Amino acid sequence: MCEQYHQQFAEHVIDLLKAREDRWMEIGSSMSRVGSAVAEEVTELVQQHGIYVSCTHTSCDQQSFESTGPRWYVSIMQAAMEKYGTSKVPTPPEDFAGLLWPDSIDREDPHLTEIGWTCVPPSQEPQQMHADICSDLRDPPFPKLHERGRFLHCAWKPDRVSNCTTEVVPYGFTEGQSCSRDYSRLRSVAAPVVVIDSEMLHRGGVSLPRFSSTCTVQLCSGRGWPALNCGTRCDADLIQFTVPIQPPPGLQETQLWHKEHGKAGKGSKGAKGHGGQGQIVFQPYAKVEARSVADSTGAWYPAVVDCRIQHGLYNVLFDDYHGATERVASKDIRPRSQRSQA
Repeated sequence: MCEQYHQQFAEHVIDLLKAREDRWMEIGSSMSRVGSAVAEEVTELVQQHGIYVSCTHTSCDQQSFESTGPRWYVSIMQAAMEKYGTSKVPTPPEDFAGLLWPDSIDREDPHLTEIGWTCVPPSQEPQQMHADICSDLRDPPFPKLHERGRFLHCAWKPDRVSNCTTEVVPYGFTEGQSCSRDYSRLRSVAAPVVVIDSEMLHRGGVSLPRFSSTCTVQLCSGRGWPALNCGTRCDADLIQFTVPIQPPPGLQETQLWHKEHGKAGKGSKGAKGHGGQGQIVFQPYAKVEARSVADSTGAWYPAVVDCRIQHGLYNVLFDDYHGATERVASKDIRPRSQRSQA
């Protein structure tokens, strides 16, 4: 779908941008980046095709880090949502899914979060260093997983031959914060297709002496989904522009809770097991039902466990609430029923 739309619309979008070259440095009403005014105008002309043009991090001077020119992204996420409607995006081929999500839990509820291509003017300086997804909280919920990517950025050249020019900072997981040392650690990728962790520092390299594009698909893993919904990692308005991905056939849900048998000691952090069979202890990312302190009805709602904390409390994120996690007593958490998981 991405290559099809690129072939059909890429040159048209470039022509619209070229026609407004004298205004490339203008800032629009929706975003405080150079090029955003032109992006808004072009979007109005192509949005009937499910296309939205936005500004990415700009090109910048390598000494002053002042913006020197715009870079755009042509999103066809709206077109993808219209194509799949209420259904799910087909699961990737097994060999590729195994590369993206080696742990089965990450295949249970993945999402397509972006699809489209970059649109970079000729002879631009390198892009501002950044991470696509980061939190500005000191101790964000659902912290990054060890040796696992949860927000993956798949990028490839439309001709499937030319190398991508992205530059990355190996192990640069700093919640988007960079320093002078990071620039000395930059490494250029050297392949027509790359998969980049969106939480890692990276940037677009020097552009070609002509308009250039890189097709991209951004994916969120099963464990990445609750993290994306909290910790200031994504605006609530943007979460709606995502499409779930169909899990592979026959995938069994990972059970992330167990019962601790025996009498509970003082200060025990586990919940009492249902039926008196022991305490239930939930691990991070366990899908549960919980009662919210904000709801006086005592109703149970689907939620995901962030972590277990002292004094018999858990930090959970309710499924239908974007933004903040909530502390819930262990007695108010239970394994999620099959009905609520459906």
